[in-house]
Amino acid sequence: MYIVIIGSGRTGSKLAGVLSKEGHEVVVIDNNSQKFKKLSVEFSGFTIEGDALEHEILRKSKLDKADLAVVTTDNDKVNYMLAQMAKKIFNVEKILVRIIDPEREKMLSDVQRIETFSPISLLVDAFEKRIKKVEG
Repeated sequence: MYIVIIGSGRTGSKLAGVLSKEGHEVVVIDNNSQKFKKLSVEFSGFTIEGDALEHEILRKSKLDKADLAVVTTDNDKVNYMLAQMAKKIFNVEKILVRIIDPEREKMLSDVQRIETFSPISLLVDAFEKRIKKVEG
């Protein structure tokens, strides 16, 4: 698969390494080239430094050819805008978006082709499942 990851923080860089190691073609975009240092040695894809909100940067990543876009910046509003751009302008078939504030998950939760992940919600769900096992 051809995958574009926007955001090379801990989540994006870790995911890029895993996906690259599995044989996927991966492009990572970040506006801070220092974050590319977080990419693992397994990463064999490409990096693009620039603001992903600029159409030219997204064109350079060939987002219109991507099978999957993953948006993992540390700004929910930016993530929302990038997900909408990937869907409406670049017609990406599947988009995965990290949402930091679980209250904002509702913004994208019902939008076709966009799936949201809130680390806080996932953690709370995992704790809840473990607690139910303990209660047994």
